[in-house]
Amino acid sequence: MIVGIEQLGASRKTNTLCRLAQEAKYNLLVMNDSEVALTVPPWKISASYFLTYLTLRLTLAWVVGVWGLRDHVVRNNLWLVPVRDALNPCLFFASFFSNKVEWRGTRYRVCGKFMIPLEMRENGAQSGRV
Repeated sequence: MIVGIEQLGASRKTNTLCRLAQEAKYNLLVMNDSEVALTVPPWKISASYFLTYLTLRLTLAWVVGVWGLRDHVVRNNLWLVPVRDALNPCLFFASFFSNKVEWRGTRYRVCGKFMIPLEMRENGAQSGRV
């Protein structure tokens, strides 16, 4: 659709559809020989995806946590589920910038394929095998 042009073609149907699309503030009018389609603005698509995600994720947390496990903490802190989902990618990417690991209560430094213990256990023995 070309903005500022009142009539796009000789067809009354095409001009009416162009006018309706412009009034509805759609971003794009797709036309071919047999079909005319109006596309939805991108923010509406994004909002529908986000609301669908939020509904499904909160329903899953409710069914598993509250109904299945009978956990009252989940019921009280259900709003933290999307917050945790938002922070998980940050933690994932941050893990690429560290070479230290805590495994079974002992801290290790990863060097190639090996884990080198950083500290000794309480009994004084080396922690874990390399």
